[in-house]
Amino acid sequence: MKWLIFSYILFLIDYRTKREAEARLKVGAKPVPVADGRLLLRRVSNKGMAGGFLPEKSEKVRLAASAAGALIALSFLCEIPRKRRFFSKAGLALLTAGAAGNLYDRWTRDSVTDFLSIGDGEGKPSKAVFNLADVMILAGGMLLIPTKLFDGGKKR
Repeated sequence: MKWLIFSYILFLIDYRTKREAEARLKVGAKPVPVADGRLLLRRVSNKGMAGGFLPEKSEKVRLAASAAGALIALSFLCEIPRKRRFFSKAGLALLTAGAAGNLYDRWTRDSVTDFLSIGDGEGKPSKAVFNLADVMILAGGMLLIPTKLFDGGKKR
């Protein structure tokens, strides 16, 4: 149960940060530097996949993301009752929360709210714009890689 609660809290954090970004940042406005310009706040509505690919196929992207999210959630639910496997459970909790956060936006807003960008320290943003759900998905995937590499194919 603690893993479900952890994932839900992560989902809520992502939800809240996106709503704050929507309330405080205008789409297309000048980026707001934070962390000495290494991180920039700028809002983008992303109808496509990661990186804004395929925005014209938003319905297909939504369905594909929903299928992937369902598989991730199912994997997470199957992993929870297993003994030990902390990193696998943590990785799947992060992946589930991130997928749920972006899916919520896709289904309720028809686009994902992205608001973070890496800066060069002088206020110039990179082209990539992301959100906390994207960070959770990346972190979850990074946690799962060693669990799969070093598991040795063992069934537990």
